[in-house]
Amino acid sequence: MFALETTIYWNYVIPLMIGNVIGGYLGPIIVRHLPGRLMQIIVGIGSLILAVSLVIRNLM
Repeated sequence: MFALETTIYWNYVIPLMIGNVIGGYLGPIIVRHLPGRLMQIIVGIGSLILAVSLVIRNLM
């Protein structure tokens, strides 16, 4: 099991866990109130930012 064979950085785990719980609760509430087209734009821009950052990181 991976968790037993490596070091777990608990100072990262706790904030990530809190963020996941809050996002999992608030995300569906927010999405229900936003228009579908706006969500498409937000996801598209986020995907482009992620792709560009991965390309830049890979080139350096």
